[in-house]
Amino acid sequence: MTVPGSQIVSYGSKKLRPEDYQVCWICPLPIERTAAEAMLDERHAPLPNNVNDSNTYTLGRIGPHNVAITSLPAGNSVATAIAATHMKYAFPAMRVVLLVGIGGGAPSLSKDIRLGDIVISYPDGTYGGVIQVDYGKSVPTNTHEDGFEFKGALNQPPDQLLNVVNALQAKHSGLGESDEPEYLKFLEQAIKRFPRINAS
Repeated sequence: MTVPGSQIVSYGSKKLRPEDYQVCWICPLPIERTAAEAMLDERHAPLPNNVNDSNTYTLGRIGPHNVAITSLPAGNSVATAIAATHMKYAFPAMRVVLLVGIGGGAPSLSKDIRLGDIVISYPDGTYGGVIQVDYGKSVPTNTHEDGFEFKGALNQPPDQLLNVVNALQAKHSGLGESDEPEYLKFLEQAIKRFPRINAS
């Protein structure tokens, strides 16, 4: 979100304390981190890492939120949990950790999810909305409609985030001010600031 009058500034222009960051953003792939960094309205100077923290952080602000962004090492299936644990100690006031990535298309009869769609985990029935990567398996569609069998789930996202999702659903239910989703405006602004992103 771009706040009126805000602009991208170079690293080193502003240095905050670790406790000033309450939102942590984990990006599984480098291209996802590039997109995350492009969404920053302001970049902050890096902070020294703890010797045991293997994360590399990009710090900045999106709207009113100070955000710490990191990515994952390739080929490590437990890297997300490790990255989140390190972030918890690096940023003691952290309230939210978001895992944001590009998912492949997964069209099915009940949920037509395609590349480019925004998918947000949400509790449904007995599932909390967050599924660990090894808590399910692909099965023939004649046994499960979607071709996926759940073997378990993790706890649901925090109520604070679920309330935000509910507010977004209400806003985009046809009663909003504009037919164009607001996130498209933010993406257009990021592409204008970083034209090379559009070419990659």
